[in-house]
Amino acid sequence: MRYDVVVVGTGPAGLKTAEQTAARGLKTLVLEKRQSVTDSLMGELVTDKALKLLRISPDSEYVGNKFTAIVGESLDTGANIVVDRSLLGNSYLLDEDKCQELMRDRAVADGAEFRYKARVDSVIRDGQQIVGVQYNHTQEARGSLTVGADGSFSRVSATAGFTHPKWLLSYGYRFKLANCKNVDPKTAYFYVGRDVGLGYLWFYPRSETEVNLGIGRVPSSKDLWYRLPPMMDVLRKYM
Repeated sequence: MRYDVVVVGTGPAGLKTAEQTAARGLKTLVLEKRQSVTDSLMGELVTDKALKLLRISPDSEYVGNKFTAIVGESLDTGANIVVDRSLLGNSYLLDEDKCQELMRDRAVADGAEFRYKARVDSVIRDGQQIVGVQYNHTQEARGSLTVGADGSFSRVSATAGFTHPKWLLSYGYRFKLANCKNVDPKTAYFYVGRDVGLGYLWFYPRSETEVNLGIGRVPSSKDLWYRLPPMMDVLRKYM
């Protein structure tokens, strides 16, 4: 079967694409290498504008917390960084799994097809034109438009011939922590530093004792993990 749109990946970009194309009557196929749409890395700190685009109410079950401040710190200099709320409006912590399921259900309701455990190997070409993808070594999905929404290390992008500056790609880990301390549940925290391996930390509280934690660095700094002690000092403040 040939599709109008083949979407690879079920992060926020892939799901929103599928939701929009299916709603417009385009025959849409979504491929996901995992077993479900949940548990993928999603931009969970959003503003009013993002909620409007997602068609989600701030008071709905899809929002886990509302922040009144976003503050950060340079791990290099110790300087504080304060985000001006007048520029961004309100900030919210999404319930990622529920939001992803919502976008999937909207797409399915409009006719989109989802295939899981579908790991893309490469794009399929017809001359200079990309006409779909090969996945799971032997299977093909062909469409008039192929959307590579499969993350920073996109197989679609790589096999299509696109290149990216290495500093754009980050290796990261994400955790959900409990029994934390010194947490203001209405403040989102972030820490960045060039001298710690171009690393970052972010803390998005779900409550006074529960926090979503992200930690990462860019690949070009892979030999600089020994510079991470400043990050550990930050972690000790909350754990």
